[in-house]
Amino acid sequence: QDIVNLQFKWQNLKEVSTKRKKDLEDSLLAQQYFSDAKEVET
Repeated sequence: QDIVNLQFKWQNLKEVSTKRKKDLEDSLLAQQYFSDAKEVET
């Protein structure tokens, strides 16, 4: 039972970290876009 619970939590952690990575990459792209847009304006 403990092993199954640990495996479930480990899988959940991997899924959450994968989503977090994607969110951070999306945020970085947005920041780069706005930075580039600001450069063009000046």
